[in-house]
Order: sequence, then C-alpha cells, then structure tokens
Amino acid sequence: PNQLKKNYGKAAVGKALVFDYHPSEMLQILRNTPNSHHSFIIMLRPLSKNLSPALVILLVQFLFPLAHADVSDWTSNWTASRFLESSFDVDPFDPRAMMRGSGDVDIGSGIAKFLGSPRLYIDKGGYTTSAGFENVEFTAYGTYITLGNGGKSYSGLTLAARSNHDNYSTDPCDAAGYYARIYQNTGECAFQKEHYHSSSTGTVYTATRRTPCFVGGLPFNQTIGMKFKVTTITDSSIEPAGSVLLELYLDENDSGNFVLKHSSVDRPGEWLPSGGKTVPSECSIGDGDTVLGPRNVCFLRSDGVDTTNVVEWKDASILNTLVDTTNGGFNGDPTILGLQHQVFKFEGRSDGWYANLHNSLLKWNMQFRKFEDCPQGEDMFVSAMTLSTGAGNIYIKTTPEPTEECRSDPNIVCLGEGT
Repeated sequence: PNQLKKNYGKAAVGKALVFDYHPSEMLQILRNTPNSHHSFIIMLRPLSKNLSPALVILLVQFLFPLAHADVSDWTSNWTASRFLESSFDVDPFDPRAMMRGSGDVDIGSGIAKFLGSPRLYIDKGGYTTSAGFENVEFTAYGTYITLGNGGKSYSGLTLAARSNHDNYSTDPCDAAGYYARIYQNTGECAFQKEHYHSSSTGTVYTATRRTPCFVGGLPFNQTIGMKFKVTTITDSSIEPAGSVLLELYLDENDSGNFVLKHSSVDRPGEWLPSGGKTVPSECSIGDGDTVLGPRNVCFLRSDGVDTTNVVEWKDASILNTLVDTTNGGFNGDPTILGLQHQVFKFEGRSDGWYANLHNSLLKWNMQFRKFEDCPQGEDMFVSAMTLSTGAGNIYIKTTPEPTEECRSDPNIVCLGEGT
C-alpha cells in the first residue's frame, strides 16, 4: 500500500495486496477465487515469449466472463468511512465517484449522508469499449432526515441520468440530461430536462412533469427506493424517432418491491424550455430536442439552504439496459442482471419478450415469466426462447405439465421432466 500511495496517490489505496507473480501463477490465483469481488491492479511483464501481456489480459477476461464485461455498470461501495467536503473531491475508495456542488458527503456503514447541496457524480469509468451511460436503470434508496431552515422549493430526493454535466463548466451545453425527483414539500414525483448550465448566464430547464406520490409531502425518516429508467424508443411505429421514455419506480417500504409511479415520453419538439428561455444556438441539443446517445455521468443530488439539510442514500447502482422495442419491451426493463459466470438473475414483465442479442447473423430473444408461488426476488425465470438465423428458426418453450416420455424413458435427456 505504501508503494501504491507513493506512485499513484491516496485515491489508489484502499486495502491492497501487492503481488509479484509470474503470469501463470497469477492465473492460478484467479482461478481459485472465481467469486472474488476484490479489485486487481495487474502490472504485466513479458516474462515469457510464449505468454505475452496481451495474452494474459485475454486469459483474465476469459476467466471472468461477466454479463456486462465492457459497459459502465456501477454499484455503490460505501462501507468504509470517508468524508468528501469540497467540490471535485474524489472518493478515495471509488475513483469513479466525485463530489460536486456545496456541502459535504459523509460515507460509511453502507450510507452516503448528504449535508447541504452536494452532488455525487458517477463517471462512466475507464472502459475502452464503453461509450457511456445511455439506456440505464439508476437505483438508489433515499431517506430525508431533516429539511433544515425551510429548505428550497426543489428540495427532495433527486437522481440524474444521461448527462455530460461533469463538463458544464467548460461547455455549458454539456449539462443536458434528465432528472427524476420526489419533492419534499409536495410529495410529488417529477421529471425534468436540463438543457444548459452556465455559471455566468444561468440555466435552461424545461417545466417539470409531475404526478402525486406522497400526500402531504415526502415523509421524513422513511427510506424510499427510487428506480429511474431512461430508454430511447427505437421503434418509430411506437413513438416518433428520437423519443425517450422516462420511468420512475418506487419501493415505499424498503422491501425490494418496486412499483411504477410515473412515466413520460420526451418526444422531439414537445418538451420546451420554461420561463421564456431558449437554448443558445451553439448547443447541439436545442429547444425541444431530446437527449440522445451515451453520456459521461449519472448523479445523486440533494438541495438545501445549508448543511442542516440532511439526506441519506444507500444501495445505489447503475445498470445499462438492453431492451426489445418491437414487442412491448420498450419500457426499459432489463434483460439480464449478470451476477457472475453461469448464474443470472432475470427481471422483466411477466410474459414479455426481450432481445438478448440482435445482429445480422443471429437474433436471440427470451421470454420471462413470473411464478407467484416462488419467493419474492427469486420468482422470475426464462420461459421461452427463440433463435433466428439465416438458415432457420428455433423455438423453445416450457410447458405446464411434464412430458410423459421424459418421465418414463430413462435414456431421454430432459430438463425438469420435460416441462
């Protein structure tokens, strides 16, 4: 750790073990820890002409076949204690997380406590093949502890997605993005689009699109799960080309059961700036334009008069989603949440079809089904599958009852007695 600190600075040091192994020894270590969630910094040396660094990298990738190996998925790691107190402070345990805004972020025991008006930006990460956050499912559990000195009109629990907001000080046009918020004072759920953010000339936002969620305001000291989904609708027969679907699901009792509370479609030319403002002509995303394509950051946000405004966040994650927009799957449900290796957790609409892989050579679709008698969180399974190639189509489907020949003939290999 001391050598890492000397070479790379404090941000690189959490709890580190430094190895100096021949690549073949390192591979054996990795094989013996297939479920490890530790991070490895591997400095490769070409010790053998037959085992180059490039080959070792490929072997390591082969040993860890993650479902989202080259995209910018993120999960909060807020166990260790640390404190972010200035804008541009980087989380020493998570180099993708940076504080912006004002106030403090106190992290520890699984909680990120926001005091005042901080923002915690989550960067897309240093993935060479990742373009950034585009179709995402942004989840976090927020608890409003105290409003403090009356708060602001827009105080609440806020998630922002599909934005280059980290670069607005250099280019105010890069602030374009989407917000989901639960207002503390009214209890309303809302979406809003930001177009422009300049420290000198001001900001350009759309009007909010609101719906009632909590009568009498957002309750204090009640943990609320927010799942904000942002999805580009690619099927022009459903919505105009370039439309973006926004969805907000809530878990109101910290049970893991999310319910859709608010949805809205941002169609090109419809959702215009409010207050008589216009987007400067130099911005590529102009008045009424939707925010399309991958972007750099998502972020959590709170807003208060001073640090007596306290919000606690936990269990935050960002998942890149893949959806089938041709058969009702455009609502942003994820196809697969990869855990590791051959173990997957499936989530989606019951009996909904989703595109798992789609290109000119192969189309692989899966249908999910929810089984009500199974434990919550373990009740969604793949019930059918189609594989389409230029040579033909294959359709595999489960049946309600076992197939008799599978039960009677021991030489037939069947799954679940042929169901």
